[in-house]
Amino acid sequence: MHWIVRAWKQFVILLAIVVLTTGCKSAFLPTLSFNPWQQVELPVAENLLDISFTDDPNHGWLVGTKSALLETLDGGKTWRQRVLDLGEQLYRFSSVNFSGKEGWITGQPSILLHTMDGGQSWSQIPLSQQLPGSPSTIVALGDKTAEMTTDLGAIYRTSDGGKNWKALVSEAFGVAKSLDRYADGSYVAVSSRGNFFSVWKPGDDIWHPYNRNSSRRPPEHGLHQRWSPLDAGARGAGAIQQFC
Repeated sequence: MHWIVRAWKQFVILLAIVVLTTGCKSAFLPTLSFNPWQQVELPVAENLLDISFTDDPNHGWLVGTKSALLETLDGGKTWRQRVLDLGEQLYRFSSVNFSGKEGWITGQPSILLHTMDGGQSWSQIPLSQQLPGSPSTIVALGDKTAEMTTDLGAIYRTSDGGKNWKALVSEAFGVAKSLDRYADGSYVAVSSRGNFFSVWKPGDDIWHPYNRNSSRRPPEHGLHQRWSPLDAGARGAGAIQQFC
């Protein structure tokens, strides 16, 4: 009698697992009737790292490796390459950001570019050789104001178009896997190994570390909420995807 009861219990448990996994599959893996992403071919094969638009939603900029700089005037349907006179050095443009027509570009080796006219002209802003790390991200805040981070987690702010910078943290974070700024002005940095993260809020003097329960790579914000990069295609031209 007992073996019959045990057999029924095992059968019920297996049936429950089948039902739950089937339900999860339908709940978390819905079938799309259409692809919301549209691939846009580009005239370059370099890796693309960031995108930003001016106050005109049709006017945007893409940056990437090997000094890749592209401009669109039709909302991203087509892009043209822009070449700046920066000498023989090729740069890894890691971040671009606009507030109105004022924009900034940062990259490695240490470089900072600034425009006040939507990108018609760019000026190179000199950076101190004592900067801890290389410029990593830049956020345009308008009226010649911006916040810049380095790949070691230092945060700086300028209010005069890059002539002077104020350190917002007394010590750098260290090598960061990702570093993101949020709308309230706070930053979250994930360590290179992913085993802990740190938070900085306006008014703080230091980063505040927290352990992570998992060392899995945290999700990246990507280029833009409507754009995603693609690797260089077989035809020698890169591509991006636009969320329609």
